[in-house]
Amino acid sequence: SPQKQCILAIGETGLGKSFTATIFGVKGVKVDYSTEPETDTVTFYDIGNGNFHDDTPGFDCCCEEKTDDETVCSIVE
Repeated sequence: SPQKQCILAIGETGLGKSFTATIFGVKGVKVDYSTEPETDTVTFYDIGNGNFHDDTPGFDCCCEEKTDDETVCSIVE
């Protein structure tokens, strides 16, 4: 059977990690065109054929109380 893939979207807040899921056809993704964070937990979106897009909270966000180290820990859990 074909190998399954998982796309892990990581980066700074406001770069379009959540928007990328819509490119794969995911519906209902909360997307905002600002530097304010929309994603606060790691979210797995099924993009078909057993493949997933993993959306993650952003880094370097001054409006969140979570540090970048805490964000990394939430991603690797």
